[in-house]
Amino acid sequence: MEDASGPTLKQFVYNPTEIGATVYTDDATAYKGMIGMEHETVKHSVGEWVNGMAHTSGLKSFWVTLKRAYHGVYHKMSAKHLQRYVQQLRKSTTSGTWTRSNKCST
Repeated sequence: MEDASGPTLKQFVYNPTEIGATVYTDDATAYKGMIGMEHETVKHSVGEWVNGMAHTSGLKSFWVTLKRAYHGVYHKMSAKHLQRYVQQLRKSTTSGTWTRSNKCST
């Protein structure tokens, strides 16, 4: 991601999200004003980590797992194939079959 400005983050959210979906984020002002979707937040800035159904723990857990896979399995990832690594990890973590042997070939 080139920057964390409002337009960049909103585009990042809009691209894969269906109209009418509920999006959960932290309280960064860059996310304010998203159109066409429900938007719920947690206020990390004041120590709030869960607000009803809104939390970002699952996403943070996913990225921690990807970082562990980088260091423990892949050792090197290319930007060209980053989406493939993410898809492999998503598939493995949602099916409960993630192991060190799930290394995807590039």
